[in-house]
Amino acid sequence: MFNNAGVVGDPDQSILTFTNENFKSVFETNVYGGFLGAKHAARVMIPAKSGVILFTASIASVISIESTHAYAMSKHAKLV
Repeated sequence: MFNNAGVVGDPDQSILTFTNENFKSVFETNVYGGFLGAKHAARVMIPAKSGVILFTASIASVISIESTHAYAMSKHAKLV
């Protein structure tokens, strides 16, 4: 299962103006969505004793590039 969930949020907002709702939306898609995908894939893979679950992170999680703070943080959450 290739888990490739990813949204950026509002790219026109800085960390000072990024809303709580926007931040929550990014995390719900990028982190919680990834968890749910893995959970449901595992329900099939574990009984079959076969399968692989991969997550896409982002270079934004390790170096500074133009992306929202919420995006960078959510993609870093997938690395740990």
